[in-house]
Amino acid sequence: MGYINCFVITFAFFSHALSAQHITIVTENLPPFQIVQKNKEITGLATEIVKEIFARANISHSIVISDWSIAYKHAAELKDICIYSVVRLPFRESLFQWVGQISSASTSFYSLREKNIVLHKFDDALQYRVAVNENYASHYYLLNKGFKKDKNLYVLKNYNALLKMLEVRKGSIDLVLLNDEILINKLDSPSKMKKYRKHSVIHDFRFDFFLACSLKTSSVVVKKLSTSLQKMKADNSLKKLTQKWQTRLVSGQ
Repeated sequence: MGYINCFVITFAFFSHALSAQHITIVTENLPPFQIVQKNKEITGLATEIVKEIFARANISHSIVISDWSIAYKHAAELKDICIYSVVRLPFRESLFQWVGQISSASTSFYSLREKNIVLHKFDDALQYRVAVNENYASHYYLLNKGFKKDKNLYVLKNYNALLKMLEVRKGSIDLVLLNDEILINKLDSPSKMKKYRKHSVIHDFRFDFFLACSLKTSSVVVKKLSTSLQKMKADNSLKKLTQKWQTRLVSGQ
């Protein structure tokens, strides 16, 4: 009887400790997946999904927006940290505990329309100079496809600088590799897209966005989050949230 009482007390204490645990979620401002509103509220497709995952798991949390490099470093090193929207790559596999995929997006090359660049297949891009963001999945994708840094691949730390590079450095940058949905939302108007030409020659790469947690985060927490996500998929909650944002994903409006 004493053993049973001890077990009950221990279980109750553990359950209370878990429910009281607070997780910090880090990410970047990346519309339409993560959007920082003027009132500082954080919304977006991926954000709504992550909030629902944590709510169903009954885990206390807060979301912090920062530069991606800072968010990534914290999630890779600190305790009780989760991160989204992070692409699951082979070399990242052992760096995080992976909760599951929450969204995805397509990717294309873009050029200034005035330069009259035409790509019939992916390998055509190798003759041009392409700018990409450092440590993004697209950066590693191009390296694996034969691009060489400082030869035909230029790496930037600022996502917002990519489009500017096409205009400011017309003589040295021909193409940028961007997520289609993010670009549409960044320009916030279909008419602004007219100055750019989209080259749809990438058919083996998408941004599959995941929620992941640091290795120093409780595996019990990660399991609860993963279970919560799986239930959202099973009852179509995930699909409904994606459909809710569908217009914003394809038009930026």
